[in-house]
This record gives sequence, C-alpha cells and structure tokens, in this order.
Amino acid sequence: MSRNQVNFIIGAVCVFILLGFALAFHYISSQKDPSLTQAKAAIEASGPEIITLGEGASVPLTASEPQDSGRLAQLFNLKTIGSSKKTVEAITGKPVQANEFGMSEYELDGCNISVVYDGNKLKNIGLLLSPTCRVSLASFGIPNTEAGPNLTYGQIEEALGAGSIRKFQASCLIGCGNAADPTVSALYAIDSNPNEPQPLEIQLETVQVGDTTLNAVEKWSKTLVDQEGEDWVTNGEYNCEDRYNYVAQQLFNNVEVHAITIGYDIATETCQSAAG
Repeated sequence: MSRNQVNFIIGAVCVFILLGFALAFHYISSQKDPSLTQAKAAIEASGPEIITLGEGASVPLTASEPQDSGRLAQLFNLKTIGSSKKTVEAITGKPVQANEFGMSEYELDGCNISVVYDGNKLKNIGLLLSPTCRVSLASFGIPNTEAGPNLTYGQIEEALGAGSIRKFQASCLIGCGNAADPTVSALYAIDSNPNEPQPLEIQLETVQVGDTTLNAVEKWSKTLVDQEGEDWVTNGEYNCEDRYNYVAQQLFNNVEVHAITIGYDIATETCQSAAG
C-alpha cells in the first residue's frame, strides 16, 4: 500500500468512531425519565408560585414601600390639615369628649390630642408631649425638628427664623392668685411669609413649673413691670402687644415645651388691653 492509501483508511476509521459516539449520546439522551420533562412543562405552564401566608403573618415590604411609622405620625401630617372629621376619626376613633365650638379631644395610643374643626374640616391639631407622645415636624415645613419632651422655644425659632414669632403670651404672670397651672405660649408662622393674613402656624405651650421655666417667667415679668408698670402686667395687657416678643424669646430660649398646636387660626390668650 502507498502512504496515501494508509492515510485515507486511518481518516475514515476516525470519522466512523466519532459518528458512533454521537449516535450513542443521542440515544442515551432520548431515554431520560419522561416524568421529569412533564413536571417541568407543568410548572412553566402554571405561572409563578403563590405562597399562602398563615394567620397573623404579613407580606415583607419591598425596598420601595414606605414603612408605617404609626397612627400618631399619620395624624400629625400636613395632609391632615383641612381633612374631614371622618378621615381624622378613621385614625383616632371616636372622641373622648367634644363641645359645640368645634373642639374634640381624643386619646390615641396613650397620647392626648385636641382637634378644632371648622364645620367638618380639621382647622388645627394639638398634642400633649411626653417621652412616648412625640412627632416629627418635617411634613409641616419645620425640618430636622421633633416635637417631644426635649423641644425648646429656641429650636423652633432656629428652624423657622427670627421673623417667624407672632405672639408671646401668658395666661398669667403676676398676681395669679389661685389660678391653676398658669401657662406661657408662643405662636410662630410656619409659612415663609409671616405677613400672610392666615399662615400655617405652630403654637408652643409650657406650664409654669420647674426652675428653668419659673426663672424665665420671673425675668420676663420684671422686664414688663419695669417698662410698663405692675398694673399693666397684672391686667394681662402684655397679651395685646408684640413689642416684647424678642425679650420673651431670649428668656425662654432653653425652656422646654409641654404641648404643641399646628394648623390655622389657632386660639390665643384673650387681649385685656385697658385701651380697648
């Protein structure tokens, strides 16, 4: 045999061997368990698996879903101002008491809440602060500020600006007699233009107890007496003035707040000016 003939025979043998391997592989593949193929087809046809949750279980939140921070946070939100009584009470439940002037009081998760309605719409809302009754003020346009037992008058002024103060008042400063729990309050405009006839407002209120508060009250009343006379202060005529707002703000800068009210047309101390 010639060299070319030998090479031809070797090549042909190699081809037949490779062809045999291919036929064997095809045969083995065709003999797989048909039930596996059927099961796979059934799963693909049925769509995604549906998992039934047991009683009391909950669907995990995805990264895009906001977490509910509680009913108190739902209630103290700018979106609530102007909402209906029905909407409010879907969160709070029925009022503990209500009067004919549109004020209702609620207890929500152990927190005391007061709401003033204008007809059927929420006008302003108040909260008695405590370690467990605290809310963020961010939605009302007061950033980085929480209304809680450590809130001070200075924090609100810093957040809103010095021009935001509208009224600094007190239910009584001197000659209070047997008046129960006299208070101090300050009203601030939250809207950027405090000259608006009816801006969104926040009122801070503090009961006159504790050394820090009583010290501020004493210095404020002394300043007013020195400037206007004792009768002027005893009669509460300071509640009709805004000339001494800056004095009170400085004195109460570090005084803690006991309650807040947010909204529109918030009630303030009655003006008792002798001038009428």
